Amino acid sequence: NLAVRKDYNSMREAEERFSSTQAAVKQAEEDFFIAQEKYRAGEGIMLDIIDAQEALSTARHNYISAQYDYARYKAALESDMGMSVEYARQ
Repeated sequence: NLAVRKDYNSMREAEERFSSTQAAVKQAEEDFFIAQEKYRAGEGIMLDIIDAQEALSTARHNYISAQYDYARYKAALESDMGMSVEYARQ
């Protein structure tokens, strides 16, 4: 019972990270675009682009990590509940 609760709470936490990390990705994409346009206009420096690119990569990594954690905890929850864990084939 404790394992089920723990896995469920972890799954819900990962699910909540979806929206926050998705918003972070959108913001990082916008910041990256702005940095590129500033550089093209001669008002920015390459370091700004590199920093924005790094922030975008980190945001994307965090979003993918949230997806992975959700799937992992969902599978663990189903396993702890005695349900058959089915993997989607793409």
